[in-house]
Amino acid sequence: MGSVFNAWCDSCGKNTPHTQHASGLVTCNVCGASTSATPTGWITAYCPQCGKRIRHIVSELGYATCTVCGNRWKYR
Repeated sequence: MGSVFNAWCDSCGKNTPHTQHASGLVTCNVCGASTSATPTGWITAYCPQCGKRIRHIVSELGYATCTVCGNRWKYR
């Protein structure tokens, strides 16, 4: 099993646990949907919700999602 982190799921309409598989595909652990935006990489950034620097996944649509709380914000 790949790495598990919290991210926004468009299908569920909320933050849910997701798994990144060896192929790079990211799927929701609740509904099984793959993310609408392919992850393009990871950044360490300040998360205002957590109050500290946290690892984030960055999507091709330019959103960064905190892997702890699932907070999503426009990165670029």
